Amino acid sequence: MKMQITPLADNLRILRRRAGATRQELADYLKIHRSVYDCYEKGYTVPPISCLLRLCQRYDLTLDELVRDEFR
Repeated sequence: MKMQITPLADNLRILRRRAGATRQELADYLKIHRSVYDCYEKGYTVPPISCLLRLCQRYDLTLDELVRDEFR
């Protein structure tokens, strides 16, 4: 499977690193397996809206801010 870095995948990785969190911590927060979260950060899969909304809460962002390309 080829990695396709999307703005969302980039943003998830950037936010996690800024927060000093591990992929496992984010997976636990979302109540998913770490390998599933890895797929989100690598751009293999887009998280369901329920996960996106939980991430917005965690990072105090709107959904638009989380997915937009100009995030950095």
